[in-house]
Amino acid sequence: MDEVIRSLLDISASRPRKKSELTLYSEMFYESKLKDQFDAMWKTCLQSGIPHKKRIHFIKQFTMECFSKESEEIKMDIREKCERENNEALESWKGRMDWSATAESYEA
Repeated sequence: MDEVIRSLLDISASRPRKKSELTLYSEMFYESKLKDQFDAMWKTCLQSGIPHKKRIHFIKQFTMECFSKESEEIKMDIREKCERENNEALESWKGRMDWSATAESYEA
């Protein structure tokens, strides 16, 4: 029965959203490339009196600025990866209604 419910929930799942290039850039490079630079900048911001609740806004701004300075090659790689991931997610989403079992195969 749980499997039937899970299948129905999967079918009703909404269409996947495409990640933005900036989101993917952040996922790929924040820890390895941006975090140390941002932490140093954020420390200065805190000392200047900027409230801690503004951190997310500053992270987004900082990431956007770093992304804009990247080479066209990196930007193109990210665009292609965004498209590839979106296409894979859409194919998986479209295939959610492909029932490979019969009603009799579900155990009560």
